[in-house]
Amino acid sequence: MEILELNLKHFGKFQEHKIELHPGVNIIYGGNETGKSTIHAFIRAMFFGIERSRGKAGRKDEYQLRQPWDNPSYFAGTMRVKYEGKIYRIERNFNKNEREVHLICETTGEELSMKDGELSGLLAGMSEAAFRNTVFISQAGSETDAGLAEELQKFMVNFQETGDGSLDVSRALDKLKDRKKKLEAKKKQEQELLDEKLARKQMEMDYVTRELEQKRTRPIPSQKEMEEGYRQQETEKRAQQPEHNRFLIWVNILLFISGALGFACSLFALNLAVRVCMFLAGSIFLSLFVMTLRYTLRVRRTPIRHFIKKPDIRMDFQKEQDQKQREEMLHLAEKNLEEGKMRWKKEEYQKELQEKTVQLEVIRDELEELYGQREQLLSYDREMEAIDLAMLRIREVSAKIYREAGTEFSQTASGILAELTEGRYTQLALDEKMDVRINTPSRLLYLYQVSYGTMNQVYFALRMAAGKLLAFGQPVPIILDEVFAMYDDERLEAALRWLDSCGRQVILFSCQTREKILLDRIRQR
Repeated sequence: MEILELNLKHFGKFQEHKIELHPGVNIIYGGNETGKSTIHAFIRAMFFGIERSRGKAGRKDEYQLRQPWDNPSYFAGTMRVKYEGKIYRIERNFNKNEREVHLICETTGEELSMKDGELSGLLAGMSEAAFRNTVFISQAGSETDAGLAEELQKFMVNFQETGDGSLDVSRALDKLKDRKKKLEAKKKQEQELLDEKLARKQMEMDYVTRELEQKRTRPIPSQKEMEEGYRQQETEKRAQQPEHNRFLIWVNILLFISGALGFACSLFALNLAVRVCMFLAGSIFLSLFVMTLRYTLRVRRTPIRHFIKKPDIRMDFQKEQDQKQREEMLHLAEKNLEEGKMRWKKEEYQKELQEKTVQLEVIRDELEELYGQREQLLSYDREMEAIDLAMLRIREVSAKIYREAGTEFSQTASGILAELTEGRYTQLALDEKMDVRINTPSRLLYLYQVSYGTMNQVYFALRMAAGKLLAFGQPVPIILDEVFAMYDDERLEAALRWLDSCGRQVILFSCQTREKILLDRIRQR
């Protein structure tokens, strides 16, 4: 892929500013404060856009820094590129409220869908982190950040597994972690619900068990006990009956005397009105006497001998016999009724006992089922253990593949470093965290043990090797902003020689003319 033209319509200090580029090394020269870094940032913004930070961080972020000076609301630009023989135009509106991007193929005249990843395809699918850490180097920014190690590890493992980088091991691990978290949350929820059900069911079982024990230890009385209780009740009733009868006798006597006195006074009273009143009073008392006497004789079945003297012993004896016969019949009827009640109570008792026993068995079955569900919760543990094992295996395989692919990457970076240092350093050693060692014939050096210039060469070699790897070998442009400011002429000439021979488009921003002079000298040889 090659960049053909930059059009900064309204970006930073520029308005409708066009820059045409060509294949090979392009050197954009300008003094300080002429906008070289702005153009450098514009290229990245056209590929990936500019996100505005929130809060206080938004005051000094990239969006605020590159916003147009005169009219911040009009914030846009275009870029024309050549990819696989076709010309494409990228149009972007960077305004936070009207943000949009269009990709138009000028060769065919159609607008391509951004959902299909056409724009990222121009950079061979490189992410912004990979782009920043490889082919896009800012001023005094040769050193890579932690994102490069992550991008390389993910890419190398994915590429080795599928051949095209379509597999995302990191995403697979994230999905497994998310699955484990969901299982843990689900297990915890079901465990709490199950414990609550078990507690309630256990309380219910304890309550029913106590009821059943009470019924078994306190059975209903036997028939003999019932008969004895009935006799005792009858004895108590008969003991209370004489007192009740004596009270009724005294009431009848008082009523009779009151009625007789009323009639006597009505006969001897001199005043007619008094005579009439006494007559009415006597009539009322005698009427009450008759009613009370009938109640005593009929309702309470009180024998007549309690009220009057026996005129005839034989008549009284017959009445006593009749009374005893009636009492025996009444007693027999009550006994039959009590026996029926006894049978009903026994049946009811057996029924209740059976119901409680069945209820207890049902509760026990439900408890066993709940305990069985607790055993089922162990399946979550087994599944989580399987997830942990799968994650462990993925990490082990990823590390192995990374080591194997990392060897090839180290060889590529070592070859570039050998050209940059003209053979002084020929081998780099890297671990999975991208910690770098320089292997010399005598010893293994850390970066802090070499000069600052050599350190920059090492980082530059790593970036270029990583860019080649992450772009699947496709010729993605290299965009450099004042990268070689600290290089001496010897190192700069070696770097330009490698850039000129790498077969990729290079856009180099510089405030000095020595890059152009040295490049012309290299090409003349």
